[in-house]
Amino acid sequence: MFKKIFFISFLFSIISCKKDTINCDEKFGNLYIKRYSLWVAFDRIGVTSNDNFSREQYTKLRKQVNDSMSIMIDCALEQNKNSEILYLYKMKQLFLADKLNEVEPFLKTVDRKIVKDDIYFQLSLYSLLCKELLTGHKPVEEYKNLLKSYSPKLNPVYNERAHEEFLNYLIDDNLEEFEKKMLKRYPISSDMSMEYGDNRLSIIKEMMMRGDNLIFD
Repeated sequence: MFKKIFFISFLFSIISCKKDTINCDEKFGNLYIKRYSLWVAFDRIGVTSNDNFSREQYTKLRKQVNDSMSIMIDCALEQNKNSEILYLYKMKQLFLADKLNEVEPFLKTVDRKIVKDDIYFQLSLYSLLCKELLTGHKPVEEYKNLLKSYSPKLNPVYNERAHEEFLNYLIDDNLEEFEKKMLKRYPISSDMSMEYGDNRLSIIKEMMMRGDNLIFD
């Protein structure tokens, strides 16, 4: 049943993508929520088999949703080039579709007249994270430069973001210190217990996927 729902969503998105008659931004948002549910259920831990999917079925479903998301985000950007957050979602869509090598070239196309400093900072950080995932190399000096450029004043509305803590972790690679700082800053939040493991790449992917303004959005 779950598979059918996703497949129907995919077909509907393809068929209905008439840019002059639909709200692609809204449709992308709905697809992103569904794609996030796949991440939480499977991508994060790696799928082998389960009660709902075989590996083959899951792989096919994942591709269907990713393809549909790609169409919707491009459509949404064409409809509204002034929506800053869409640029970040474009990067997330490329990440989810395993197109990490396309993220940095996309960043170079971003119009600085459109995106404010806060969003551009996020885009730059996201691009560096994709670069690390793609190459396996830690761009420490580039992380240091970003940390130097960061200021909570970039967007006072989101001054509770953990940019400094996360960048310091990326630079020092000290998980224990990172955990202490995060738990001290967010003592009430149960999901700050780092339950996603102690693997650097897993932590990076987790931070890239979160949608709660902790690092991105």
